[in-house]
Amino acid sequence: MAELELKFQVPPERRNEVMRAMKAGRVERIHLQARYHDTADDLLGQNRLALRLRQEGRAWVQTLKGSTGHVAERAEHDVALSRVPRGGPTLDINRHADSAVGQALLALLRDHPEATLQQVYATDVWRTHRVVAHQGARIELAFDEGRIVAGEAEHPLCEIEFELKSGPPAALFDLALRWCERHGLWLDSVSKAQRGQLLARGRRHAEPVSAQAPAIRRDTGAAHVLAHVVNSTLQQILPNSSEVASEVASEVASELAGGSATAEHVHQLRVGLRRLRTALRELKSLGPSPCTPEDTSALEHAFAQLGMARDQQVALEHIVPMLEAADAPWTVGPATAQHATRAAEVVRASGFQMALVRLLATTFLSLREPDDSAPPAHHIARRLHKLHRRVAQAADGFAELPVAEQHQTRKRLKRLRYLAEFAAPLFKAKSVDRYLAALKPAQDALGLLNDQATAEAAYRQWAGTEPRAWFAAGWLAGRHDASARQCGRALRRVAEAKPFWRG
Repeated sequence: MAELELKFQVPPERRNEVMRAMKAGRVERIHLQARYHDTADDLLGQNRLALRLRQEGRAWVQTLKGSTGHVAERAEHDVALSRVPRGGPTLDINRHADSAVGQALLALLRDHPEATLQQVYATDVWRTHRVVAHQGARIELAFDEGRIVAGEAEHPLCEIEFELKSGPPAALFDLALRWCERHGLWLDSVSKAQRGQLLARGRRHAEPVSAQAPAIRRDTGAAHVLAHVVNSTLQQILPNSSEVASEVASEVASELAGGSATAEHVHQLRVGLRRLRTALRELKSLGPSPCTPEDTSALEHAFAQLGMARDQQVALEHIVPMLEAADAPWTVGPATAQHATRAAEVVRASGFQMALVRLLATTFLSLREPDDSAPPAHHIARRLHKLHRRVAQAADGFAELPVAEQHQTRKRLKRLRYLAEFAAPLFKAKSVDRYLAALKPAQDALGLLNDQATAEAAYRQWAGTEPRAWFAAGWLAGRHDASARQCGRALRRVAEAKPFWRG
């Protein structure tokens, strides 16, 4: 069975108002104590499976969960246990043998005969829950407060889940949107199981999630291609935004400025947002836009705000070693923490969160509908050809182009790369790989040019209070023409690359 559920974190300052809203109807309160099992090396977690024994009041339930490919939906198989001995039941994976997710677990363990399941972490939660009727659906609201425990380590929980029990799925997303806007909730795609695994390994953050390939085939219709592509961008955006939003401002400041994993989450979040923008722009004729104008504005605002710190930081990471090699008298500018501290606020903003929920809704609902439209390979080929031609045209005389047009070429090159990656399943894999490899030198060259321009602007600003920064600004300005000529040479190789979409 598939479980359609959205989970949100509750800001501490909004906890009491959320509890009051929960108690506006008839609620029940239950104590949930769960024991999660996995191998010592996280075999189940790496394959997006979660296996638990949970005491729910006086009853015991064994549950196995797995992925369905959509962020809001999970495969779930529950087995109520009877005649449980004192101390709790014994885990038995064969209880799930008749389910699809159980078959996946059994196959995984057959492939790893050395694997031994053991309790890795536990949860201790008080759940306040009620079922509400909304737009013809029955939806359970569950407000969880408690902790995840792994050895001596703990992680506090204060979150609310919306689970569809029956009725139209659109109602679930609509109700979640209303609570999100009213109470400042923020969407969290990192499950309790994933948090527990991280805690057991002594880590605060999940690994940053990079771009995901869309789950499309050559015969996938146009409307479903659009939905799958947008869904693939959400699979990158949501886990990274969850990690950024989970940080308090002071922690974000120190970690972003220090180049920790959180800084990479911000980077991957922005890449995901940039890929989403490409999908919405280049594939807009494949079906109705999944974004309202308000959502588009909120996403663009978040992208810009997150970039204020990240662009400068990345530029300096690349440029400072070059300046030090040139014996610059001063290379370290003011910390970018003043921008980094806003990252969590940007991601938690109501407009941004509501845009994510609506995107989840439109992709999920679209993929549930039949799609008899024609595969869009021909349309995508035209878009690829247009972008390829525009990028190729900039190769000759690139160094003489205005800076704004050079920047536009860099953005077109990124859109060309992302669109080629989206379209890859529709064409021959080797041809796509060769073409993408031809783009890489140009991406690197234009990226360096942009880093130099960003760093030059920063050093010019810092020179107002630190005169020694003028050396760096002048040195970077002097490198611009040579770097631009290198970009032109790399772009000519793009122009000569064989388009994989022809024929």
